[in-house]
Amino acid sequence: MSVYQIGRFFKLFGRPLIDAHRLLKNSIGLDTYVLITNQYIKELTSVYKLPLPGGYNACELYDVGNLCCTYFPFQQNGKTACSAIARAKRIRV
Repeated sequence: MSVYQIGRFFKLFGRPLIDAHRLLKNSIGLDTYVLITNQYIKELTSVYKLPLPGGYNACELYDVGNLCCTYFPFQQNGKTACSAIARAKRIRV
């Protein structure tokens, strides 16, 4: 990712920013959920040995290519996905 300064402002530019913007425009039919890219899921489970609760896979084709992610509904069986993921293990990235 690159950063450009325009006057007093900084503008982010690059593929990671484009991918994030496309992921925000997904077709998941929920209002509240946790969304994690599959690439990051692989890192969490292989490098950090972090177990995650079951989620739902979603892949969508955008102009930048196919973007895949796993999403966790915010409310599932009366528990929030955010708290389940946070309890699994706290890590710094």
